[in-house]
Amino acid sequence: MSNNSYFGGVDMIDYTFIELGINDVFGGILAQSDIDGVINNAKTLINAVLDTTYGYPGCKVILAIPSIGGNSKDGYALNYGSTVESEQYERNMRLLWESMIQTFENGAYKRNVRLSINGLMIDRYYGYGRSLVNVSQRDTTQIQEHTNGVHPISSGYFQLADAFYSALRSLQ
Repeated sequence: MSNNSYFGGVDMIDYTFIELGINDVFGGILAQSDIDGVINNAKTLINAVLDTTYGYPGCKVILAIPSIGGNSKDGYALNYGSTVESEQYERNMRLLWESMIQTFENGAYKRNVRLSINGLMIDRYYGYGRSLVNVSQRDTTQIQEHTNGVHPISSGYFQLADAFYSALRSLQ
């Protein structure tokens, strides 16, 4: 942050939003120790932002719960092949959410760190890309399926932005 001249001065940053990605919980069965690693990385980032020497100790940090993605396996399969089981990913993500809540909710980690449900505010059906696909090679009946169950489309990102705005307003 100090490399950008417009950030100069002490406590010039009032708010920092951190949206964890979903890649850390993709694939395979994760143990609590794997999730603890993600939580520790988040703590490291938060500590750097709030560092009293080179950070912004008066800054309020909003850590956002990441989205779980679209509500069908098809988006996962199209983007990641058959290596990703959406049920396992959802189990891993729920384990991450639980650990985030236990660690960061209501200033439990540091008084100026809050948790926000931003990722949960994206509609799992309409917030992700869909297109018409044939039921099978022999059955050309078309149905709507997700083409990307991981990355939101514009309306999903707008929903995410609305959630960030609400989280910011809740601190004032």
